[in-house]
Amino acid sequence: MSGEKPVSPEKTVCTSSRPVYLFLTIILSIFVAETLIMISLGPLAETSSVSWALLDAFLLSLVVYPVLYFFSLRPLRNSLRAQTKVAAERASAMEFDRIKSEFISSAAHELLTPLTAIKGYVEMLKSVDTDFDPGQRSEFLDIAYHQTEVLERIVDDMLDLGRLESGQKIRLQFEPADLLQVVDKTLSMLRQLYPRHRIEWTFPERLPLLLIDPIRIDQVLSNLLGNAAKYSEDESPIFLSLAREGSAVVVRVRDQGIGMTTEQLGHVFESFYRVDTSDTKRRGLGLGLSISKLIVEEHGGTIHIESAPGKGTTVSFTLPIPKG
Repeated sequence: MSGEKPVSPEKTVCTSSRPVYLFLTIILSIFVAETLIMISLGPLAETSSVSWALLDAFLLSLVVYPVLYFFSLRPLRNSLRAQTKVAAERASAMEFDRIKSEFISSAAHELLTPLTAIKGYVEMLKSVDTDFDPGQRSEFLDIAYHQTEVLERIVDDMLDLGRLESGQKIRLQFEPADLLQVVDKTLSMLRQLYPRHRIEWTFPERLPLLLIDPIRIDQVLSNLLGNAAKYSEDESPIFLSLAREGSAVVVRVRDQGIGMTTEQLGHVFESFYRVDTSDTKRRGLGLGLSISKLIVEEHGGTIHIESAPGKGTTVSFTLPIPKG
């Protein structure tokens, strides 16, 4: 963000915010002034003169302080507070405009990529000048179909964001489901989207049925595995594991990608936050992890990320096992 920097409240502290110190300062000033006047008029013969000077200073301060406070310092303090509030609102508006501009640009790019692929393959299939064998046609149709799924997920993320912004919850439809089947379906699609990555997964022979929304858990898995592919070099492996730990099933996604700093980890679940935008391969809306976190928490689970620069990232989330 460029332009004016927000005014920090700590830098606009007014003396009137400490009225006790101000009051004592006024008493001391009047006392010193009266004492100097008495000294100039003649020697202090009695200690009571000092006491009277102190008493006068206190009584005069009772009059001076309210007048000074209400007619000078209080308006100044209110003015400074108003300036601080305006500066903070201006900074917030500028940050919102920046985020909105980046979001519109990213959304346009993310939507255009699958649309371009779909249009290209459909045009080839419609062409009368080219004769494709059944195998080629099937391959082109599969690619176009997978690109429509990518497009559908982007639109779903944007719709989820709209619901959250309006104060609504993400819609979930719980049903008993086999998590292994959900994972298998997710992997079959991701292997089409990221053919240059090898996804290795380990799982127990059997897992209990979970009360989940299969479509939403598929969305979480797609987001996590998609991020692992985006932030890893081609041909590098991605590891997926499932395990029963206590009263929950734990899903872990580990990559050997660029990793994240501690500062980046502190923002990673924020909407629109993206770790790296320098590479077009790594573009995105910055909504995947924030929405995934909400979905997991609505299932009664938790999500956790461990990462270090150059050492990859591990994302794990839990899904509770129904009792009984």
